[in-house]
Amino acid sequence: MTSNQEIKVQFRELNEIFNELQSIGEIYKKDVVPAIESLVKTKYYKAGQADEVFKIYRKILEKTLELPDNYVQVQILVGTTINMMKEKDQTLAKYMNLKK
Repeated sequence: MTSNQEIKVQFRELNEIFNELQSIGEIYKKDVVPAIESLVKTKYYKAGQADEVFKIYRKILEKTLELPDNYVQVQILVGTTINMMKEKDQTLAKYMNLKK
């Protein structure tokens, strides 16, 4: 895709995307984050050969905890776009009513 190509998005699609992002965020808060925090605190492998592997595993889990922030940022962008579209629609509707 080049920078001069037009992207068409329907309002309904943006609402669906927003709702999906919100749902993903809720799943993370409710299920994923508590499970990961529990696993990160695990002291099962304190020493031995598995210690290095568990350090890597811990880093992976901690990186996974960063994902919800990305979803929230995208959700904010989509929400802002939805609000901008609503405002433009309202302005256009007022303009069309004035022309009648």
